[in-house]
Amino acid sequence: MRGKTLTSDQYIIGLDLGNDSSALAFFGMHNGEPEAIDLSGGYGKHSMPTVVQHIPTTGEWVFGEYALLNHGAGVTYDNLINRLGTSDKNVTTALTMLVKEILSNIKNINPRAEIVGIVTSVPDYLSRKAIAELVEVFNKAGYGDKLLEWAPNRECVLTRYFHDNNADGDVLLLDFGASQLRGGLYRRDGITITAVSSMFSDQISMDTINAAVEDFFDGLLPVSTKKEQLSAFAYGQRDILFQKNAGLRPIKFYFNFLHPPQQVTVTPDQITNFISPYKEKFEQFIKSVSSGTPHVLCAGGGFEMLWARDVVSSMFKNVTFYKNPKMANCEGAALIGARILGVYNKVPGFNIVDNHQLPFGIDINNTIPLVSKGDFWWQNHPAKLVLVTEPVKGELELTISKSPLAKTDKQALGTIKLKNLPTRPKSVTRLSIGVHFTSPTEFTVKVEDIGFGELFPTSGASTEIINYVKINHST
Repeated sequence: MRGKTLTSDQYIIGLDLGNDSSALAFFGMHNGEPEAIDLSGGYGKHSMPTVVQHIPTTGEWVFGEYALLNHGAGVTYDNLINRLGTSDKNVTTALTMLVKEILSNIKNINPRAEIVGIVTSVPDYLSRKAIAELVEVFNKAGYGDKLLEWAPNRECVLTRYFHDNNADGDVLLLDFGASQLRGGLYRRDGITITAVSSMFSDQISMDTINAAVEDFFDGLLPVSTKKEQLSAFAYGQRDILFQKNAGLRPIKFYFNFLHPPQQVTVTPDQITNFISPYKEKFEQFIKSVSSGTPHVLCAGGGFEMLWARDVVSSMFKNVTFYKNPKMANCEGAALIGARILGVYNKVPGFNIVDNHQLPFGIDINNTIPLVSKGDFWWQNHPAKLVLVTEPVKGELELTISKSPLAKTDKQALGTIKLKNLPTRPKSVTRLSIGVHFTSPTEFTVKVEDIGFGELFPTSGASTEIINYVKINHST
């Protein structure tokens, strides 16, 4: 297929699987442009919530807005992308059904459509185990042989941007996603893109804002209500809070799920007070990640909120907003797929160089991985539970090492000692060991004794090594 001209019935797909919502695009052979496919079912947005519901009584699967608004009628699965890598079969099953449903939409634009290649855009922070489960999802969905590549969000968005602006220079990429607000200043020189700076914030995300919107509406109600009803209402009404004239006139909200139904008026001051803290944090974040006047590229579902666009527009002159910010990921993925198959060469493949991806993994005792090579330093690296298979008495010494590239390549970084442990037989001492990076070059290691049931309760022993080692990113 590589290098060949496709027929009008053959499609190269870009799929963006996000934790909050997902989107789909294809590469248009007639004009060399990526084109969006509407997944909303008439809800006014091209994307759809990454939510799946299974109704046991009928065996039916429900997706997107219908699953979200029908919350409580069956078993609902959400937060799916963040739960990849946890070995949860329910997650992979739900995602398998979702991928099949999303890709079936290609038939809406051409009943004879044949998918010849898929590139999936995924969050930068996904672990290797999560990616492996994602590949398993495509295999189970029947598209394993069509999956050309999974590409990090930033690569897809930058490809989309340089498709329209194929020139060297600096670009500030702001990705306002479900779990994080991420910012990176990228410098392009030919096919090399260097990450000059990179920051993230968990305090500003669609997840935190969605939760705040639910609390906001809950505070307007005189009586308590079910979370499912409140979540569905907040999703349907969220955009009204962030519309262009929000804060300029009162807005009436109708709580029709109450008995009797009630109407509540929200004043401009209430809306302004709600949005202001997020605007302030957003401005502080942008100032911390960039100086000067680069071209600013805005992607992610958060930029569907007008206040977020207004903040960026007030700080920079040269800003690119996509009509649907969510679509930048999947449109870039479609371009990457077309490039892989040899039908598109306007923008070359990029070599993205930065010191935010770890040059090696980190193990404990040369056997148990704590962090994987290629992970971003700013990711959340969950602590690992370790069972000590030897008797313990008073003190335990552990070796921190680089992940071996081969069995003979085990490079110790140092040791860490856990003191004041009680005397215990083998295989009854469990430890929690976690790595937390404080910068691209330094990390801490924390070890805690968490015991083993009622017979061997935790001793409370713990230790944390500060700035344990400096990482040389040229390694």
